[in-house]
Amino acid sequence: PIPYISMAVHGGDVIAIHLSFFLGRFPYAFNKCGWVLVWGGSYSIWTVLHFLLKIGTDDSTACKEYPLNECPIYGLFDWHYPYRAGLVVCALAVVAPPLFGGLYTGLTMLRDRCDNSARLMRKATLVPQEENVKLQSGPHPSDQLKCGLNCGV
Repeated sequence: PIPYISMAVHGGDVIAIHLSFFLGRFPYAFNKCGWVLVWGGSYSIWTVLHFLLKIGTDDSTACKEYPLNECPIYGLFDWHYPYRAGLVVCALAVVAPPLFGGLYTGLTMLRDRCDNSARLMRKATLVPQEENVKLQSGPHPSDQLKCGLNCGV
C-alpha cells in the first residue's frame, strides 16, 4: 500500500493545483507543456547520475535490496534494471507531458467557454497584441457551447 505521507503530499498537491487552475483562471496553452518536458528530462538525467555516481539515500529511506549508496531515489527509477527504468522515464518524461498538455488545453477551452473573465484574461496574456485587437471586434464563437447551452456569458 501507498504510505499515508506520500498520499498526503502528492495527493494534496494535485488537489491544490487543480483548484487553483479552475478557480484562479490561469491561462494555459499547449506550448507550455514544453517546460514539463524540460523538467522531466532534467529529472531523468539526475536519476541516471544519482545511480552512476552511487549517491544513494540516507538512513531514513534505506532500501533493502542494495547498499545505502546504491538505493534509487524512487523504486520506479531503479537503474539496476535499465530496461524497466527506461520505459518509466520514456512514459513519464516524454509521453505523458504532451498527453496531459492536450488534456489541460481541452479543460482550459471548456473552462473559458463558460467563464467570460477567464477567456478575456487568456486573450490578454497569451494572444499577441495585433491578434487581440482583431478578437475584440466581434463576438467570440466560444460564447455558446456547441451543444447549444448558453453558459451565461
